[in-house]
Amino acid sequence: MGRAGETTNRESARRQGDRIQRRVFFAGIVAIAFGSSVAPAQQLSKRIPQVGILTPAENGATPNFEAFRRGLGEFGHVEGQNIILQYRFAREEFAALPGLADELARCRST
Repeated sequence: MGRAGETTNRESARRQGDRIQRRVFFAGIVAIAFGSSVAPAQQLSKRIPQVGILTPAENGATPNFEAFRRGLGEFGHVEGQNIILQYRFAREEFAALPGLADELARCRST
């Protein structure tokens, strides 16, 4: 019976991680939608829009990030030229996400 409980705990932890990853993904989509809507106004003032990307991933070398960058390109955004992507990687340390989110919230364009 102990093994069944262990499996349930592992599955529960995995589902929680999946929910967190979905939230992070959707937060990124919202950030893009917001960034796209304010980009024309910011370009008038010569400020480069920033998009904060918060993820539990190890780094940005994933198919999801590559697809994200391609999608930005379809809207005319080129990382480092007319948009800044601010990455924060929790490296599978979910407890680090709130602190990294605070850090992203304090970022300002220079």
